[in-house]
Amino acid sequence: MKKIIFEIMLAILVTSALVLAVKIETVKADGTIYINADGSVTPSTAPIATSDNVTYSFTADINGSIQVNRTNTIIDGVGHTLADGVLTLQADNITVCDMNIVGWDEAIAVDSSFNVIRNNTITATNTSQYTFPLGIFLAGDIPSPSGTIGLSQITQNIIENCAAYGGGIGIEVYSGQNEIFGNELFNDGTGLMLPVDLANGNRIFENNITGNDYGVQLTGDPEIAGWPYNNTFYHNNFINNTFQASVGSASVANAWDNGYPSGGNYWSDYSGTDIYCGAYQNQTGSDGIGDTPHTIDANNIDHYPLMKPYPWDPHDVGITYIGRVYKLEEPVHICVFPPKTIGFISISLHLDVFVMNYGDYPEALNLTVYANDSIVGQVSNVTLTAKNSTIIDFLWNTSAVAKGNYIISAYLEPVPGETDVKDNTYIDGTIKITIPGDVNGDGIVDIRDIHSIAQQYGTTPLSPNWIPNADINDDGKVDIRDIHIAAANYGQHYP
Repeated sequence: MKKIIFEIMLAILVTSALVLAVKIETVKADGTIYINADGSVTPSTAPIATSDNVTYSFTADINGSIQVNRTNTIIDGVGHTLADGVLTLQADNITVCDMNIVGWDEAIAVDSSFNVIRNNTITATNTSQYTFPLGIFLAGDIPSPSGTIGLSQITQNIIENCAAYGGGIGIEVYSGQNEIFGNELFNDGTGLMLPVDLANGNRIFENNITGNDYGVQLTGDPEIAGWPYNNTFYHNNFINNTFQASVGSASVANAWDNGYPSGGNYWSDYSGTDIYCGAYQNQTGSDGIGDTPHTIDANNIDHYPLMKPYPWDPHDVGITYIGRVYKLEEPVHICVFPPKTIGFISISLHLDVFVMNYGDYPEALNLTVYANDSIVGQVSNVTLTAKNSTIIDFLWNTSAVAKGNYIISAYLEPVPGETDVKDNTYIDGTIKITIPGDVNGDGIVDIRDIHSIAQQYGTTPLSPNWIPNADINDDGKVDIRDIHIAAANYGQHYP
């Protein structure tokens, strides 16, 4: 009997110990926790553990604020949550990593330099006291004539939902020479804010800035922007922000690209084409960079906007354009125009497809061009080297094609390992196939067609008033051959 009672009591004690252990693991600290300059933690009961006074790890979720006054430390959240408080860095060379921060008016406040804020998730929540949430405030502690120097890194953080509660800010930078890269800033009032009189010489790259009221907002007084450094933005993805980038009256010169061929940023509202390449975008062929700059204002221009979000996948091919490439010999020149809108029975028509290999490896291309559902032409196993482009010319034989309208499209078979296939299909405009000589497409060859050809007589694609439809035989010049074709069919019509 005594043995049974002893075993029952032992079981109760073990169970109690386990319950207590669970309670200790999930306890939450209220108020402000201090990591002191001497390495101690106040209060000593705070759920933060260290064995070397260098790495301080959360052992549970924490309610309240933390102030770090010790240099050369790592604050590791170990996946735990800091709720309804601010993490303040008052000393240099601190790394903050792997924590979830929810609630907050200001999540992380950096008043020092040489710090790293890495791999944290910062989420504003529906709490009425947070009227203007701020994810990361980045200042510095080295005085200068026009601000402070940060020399910090903010990387691989997710900062979200500020816009839902007062239109707050994801990251606000009040110091210079910092690196901000690899972050996700979305659904914020402003993804990234930089006062130009304080934030100079920063590098902002490889961030996804999505669905904000303002993607990047430059503020402040440019008259007192005294540092000899510009902020540099490149390889960022600006996607569906109400205002992708705003400078307002704070217009000082910033760099919005990393030169050629590295390129600039991806802008979801950029509508340019990619049919030219080279540092001056004047060589025929695609390079993944828009042919025209993306202009924010006179001082802020992305000279090399990217045509698709960064980074490009290692296996990724796409169609960039369908057009008509003219190779002229006198003088030697290459001109690119959209396809003709009028084609003619029994007169073959050139369709030139621009293809880009965005990836890191050579790829074998299989490409098909269609007019409606009919195949115009196909090529197989065309090798295209990495980060390169080619133009494939198709000759549409219209001898057995019925009169009418045809939508031109092309399909590029995905290569092994390719996941981004949105640009493997390209739908171009409509070409009307009609009687040879019916250059205005009204179904009859008459004096109006002859007059149009006569007005274009002698022109080539180099002429400022070049009209491709008047070039009936599609040889790159309007001459007596075109007039002869129209005259031979004069008076014909359909139906």
